[in-house]
Amino acid sequence: MVFCSVYMPYDDGSKDRALEYEAIIGNMQGILDRYIGCKFVFGGDLNVTKYSSSIERVMVDDFCSINNLRWCNIDTNSGVNYTFHNDAMNRCLMIDYFICSPELDLPKHHVMILNDGDNLSDHLAIIRKFGYAEATAHNGNAEFAGVDNAGVDLSAPCVRGGQCRSGLINTVWQGWTMREWTMQEWAI
Repeated sequence: MVFCSVYMPYDDGSKDRALEYEAIIGNMQGILDRYIGCKFVFGGDLNVTKYSSSIERVMVDDFCSINNLRWCNIDTNSGVNYTFHNDAMNRCLMIDYFICSPELDLPKHHVMILNDGDNLSDHLAIIRKFGYAEATAHNGNAEFAGVDNAGVDLSAPCVRGGQCRSGLINTVWQGWTMREWTMQEWAI
């Protein structure tokens, strides 16, 4: 699995934004091409809303479509429906997202927005659980084995001969920091 932190150009009103955005999408494509066969999670400040009609959002959609990636759904039931806020301008936007390989998408888990009063950033942190499964030679269909509804891994480590290996990753994106947690390790 490959985790990538992204920071896309903000809308400064210049005509160069689309060119800069396209260049970064090209860098993201280069990472995908370098690690063909891996599963991916891109997380960060896309500086575009998922439902806008901007050319930049279309670029992200095209990138996802070409590479079989998907936008991760955000749970707005917490009462927070933005990830960026500028109090001086009274402006709030949903511009921070995760995009992942479909095999990592746990259907019952959405991106949660963490509205922590101690956060001094103008971006709220987002968190998402990801799962993965690898099929062995005896099992052509990868399945999420041993993962309960709460996302807790109940399975034993992979055993050769037809069983799937599964695990969980809890990823937090806040500013420039992305942390990954697995059942085996903690990395910052």
